[in-house]
Amino acid sequence: MAQELNKRFCTQEVKMLFQKYLDEKVRLAYILEILKIKSSRFSELLKGYNKDPEGFSIEYRRKSPTRKTGEDVDKRRYLITGLDDHSRILVYSRLVQKETSWCHIIALQGVFLTWGIPHLTM
Repeated sequence: MAQELNKRFCTQEVKMLFQKYLDEKVRLAYILEILKIKSSRFSELLKGYNKDPEGFSIEYRRKSPTRKTGEDVDKRRYLITGLDDHSRILVYSRLVQKETSWCHIIALQGVFLTWGIPHLTM
């Protein structure tokens, strides 16, 4: 699958090609080959370029959000986990709004109460 145009070229490169096409310095077939787009897509982009050459951009802009998000999404959260070294079992995991040493103490307390205190084997 071909990469999107905005990932292969910057806006300035595409603007330069459009300007050369409009000045009749470069043939259409050559530009289509370079950009690896079809003539219908080229016409659509050229129309946007002709409308506003300075404001033209090939950067992708989503027209509508893909999903609804909660009001508190912008708040940073921290994941505190406990992983057993030997068995690789996830023995503890919690999301907290603020990472403090007290959160880690509570996490250890929960692990010890659920799984017991580990013994040292050598």
